[in-house]
Amino acid sequence: MSCKNAADLQIVSPASVQMTFPGTLKLNAYTIPGTLGTAGQVLTSDGVNTASWGTIGLFSQTQPATCGNTAVETTLMNLTSPGGSNTIPAYYLFPTGKTIVFNMSGVALTTNLNLSSLRLRLKTATNTVCDSGFVSMANIGGGVSWSIRIQTMWTGTNLKSNLSFVYGSQPSTVGSFNSVGTVAFDPTIPQTFSITAQWNAASVNATMTSNSCVISPIF
Repeated sequence: MSCKNAADLQIVSPASVQMTFPGTLKLNAYTIPGTLGTAGQVLTSDGVNTASWGTIGLFSQTQPATCGNTAVETTLMNLTSPGGSNTIPAYYLFPTGKTIVFNMSGVALTTNLNLSSLRLRLKTATNTVCDSGFVSMANIGGGVSWSIRIQTMWTGTNLKSNLSFVYGSQPSTVGSFNSVGTVAFDPTIPQTFSITAQWNAASVNATMTSNSCVISPIF
């Protein structure tokens, strides 16, 4: 069927109408995918003129990652067989106010009272988005649970983030710290995120292991 010069195309039928397109479908300036997405995917827009299939959640860690007995900055995100990707697609952080959250949890061990300090960072390939600096850790004397929550929002000009770290399960071992950061950010290109940890000094008693990490949108 071809209607090159028609101002309007109208199809009237008492039954259902099926139209097949071999590639993508273009409606005015907008491009719609011509293939079916996989189970659980939804149709998303890049905020310009192209729609594509995507997932609601962005990333889910399935294998543990450890930073221990080293003073070298080390990623806490294990990228072995993850669900999704830790790369945020171009235009995903549109419009202004779009927010994603990083939820990570695991176990930690530090017994060097007043000697162990921990630094946590949220990073892209080119920027440090949020940096706690070195913070002294309490003497917890054994493995305890911990959690990191980082909320990151596109303000229209910058990426604004809030990092919260909590560890310990008993009143005598509970500790926490918070950090905020605001950095220049380009949401028009894909951005790969990572959460890193760094101890102030190498020690067999200064280690932490992440067991899970999920990146998901909340607005």
